Amino acid sequence: MGDEEQARATEGRPAGAARSGARGSREPGVRPVPAKAPIGDFKDLLAWRQAYDVTRAVYQVTRERYRPEWVPLIRQLQRSSLSVPSNIAEGYGRGSLHDYIRFLRMARGSAAELETQLLLAKDLGLLEEGTAAALLRDLGTVQRLLGGLLRSLGG
Repeated sequence: MGDEEQARATEGRPAGAARSGARGSREPGVRPVPAKAPIGDFKDLLAWRQAYDVTRAVYQVTRERYRPEWVPLIRQLQRSSLSVPSNIAEGYGRGSLHDYIRFLRMARGSAAELETQLLLAKDLGLLEEGTAAALLRDLGTVQRLLGGLLRSLGG
């Protein structure tokens, strides 16, 4: 990750306390944000955008690979993946640095939980090797962004 990208990834304080930006999203419902744009809300955070993309991918692949015996694992994959961008958004929306850091830590914990479940889903045959590898790679990006964001905030 280059210095400029690291700076954009690690800035992002609640209530517009810092200025940052994110590259455009692949999602039609989320507007692209040019680099160095001010952060207006949580959807402008690169960590949230990437976590959102992972969540959509998890829901898509689990819908395609449905089998009754996998229902508990599928539900847990969906729940933990949804928790990552949700905690980023909630922490940002609380407007306090203390709460923001606390919710970013929860998002980081949910990301670790999701990583474990993705590995298990691959080993049990729910996810194909290539699909699991792509999800784990993208989740690793989210985890690095969360770590950088927490470091930049002193958390």
